[in-house]
Amino acid sequence: MKFNRLCFIALVTLFCLHQTLYADARHPEYDGPGSFGPLHMTVYLEELRYVGDIESEGRQYAIVRQVNGKVHRVSIGSYIGEHNGSIIKIEKHQLTIQQLHSDGKGSWMKKVFYLKRSS
Repeated sequence: MKFNRLCFIALVTLFCLHQTLYADARHPEYDGPGSFGPLHMTVYLEELRYVGDIESEGRQYAIVRQVNGKVHRVSIGSYIGEHNGSIIKIEKHQLTIQQLHSDGKGSWMKKVFYLKRSS
């Protein structure tokens, strides 16, 4: 069991490193969904599963899987979901995500949502 977990973490880390290294090779669209990462306004939180967390070089990361099977490594400050959501806290049992919602009168309200860890 421990070997399988280590293999999984190693594979996810390699995948995320590959994504990071080749991210600059693509020319992102700077003014729409995906401008600030692959999960920025491109998926609903209901389509994401928090499956694990890892620590690398003193920094904490969460592993998030989309329902289509794509896996992402995210950290505090990463954009995720709709309404310019961003991760503000990573815990073993959940991710805390803050979104900005219009109040309809020209102002914005911060709303907090939680993505529970899948078992």
